[in-house]
Amino acid sequence: MAAAITLNIGSSDTRAGAQSGRGLDAGGDLVVRSLSEVDVYGEADGSAVSKTGDGIGAAVVVNYNNADNTAAVGGGASTVAADGIAVEARMRGVDTAKHSSIAKTKSGAGGKGIGVAGSVSINLFDMDTTAEVRTGTTLDLEGGD
Repeated sequence: MAAAITLNIGSSDTRAGAQSGRGLDAGGDLVVRSLSEVDVYGEADGSAVSKTGDGIGAAVVVNYNNADNTAAVGGGASTVAADGIAVEARMRGVDTAKHSSIAKTKSGAGGKGIGVAGSVSINLFDMDTTAEVRTGTTLDLEGGD
């Protein structure tokens, strides 16, 4: 008899921004950027081999990740003065940017009498990405280009 369980629970909250209800004078271009990359990996191996009796193997992998990536400017009675503005919520990295959630299971049973095997993989990935200029924000953009 053998069993293997892998449980990964992750949470990521990445935020960039300026507080609401306050004035902001950038004195040039304003860039508000939030960068996030989330990776989850789980692996379980349930194996059982018996030359004289029964073999029972089981494997379970559960990956759960809740990730928020937010870039925000203003809100309330905010005024933002800048030559230009960019608000970005992006992946970290340029060429290899990706979120990944990998679950592997492997189960094998062998026995002289009864051989039973089972394997379950579950991936739950909740990702919210937001880039916004919030309601109530006044933009005073002074750039000429």
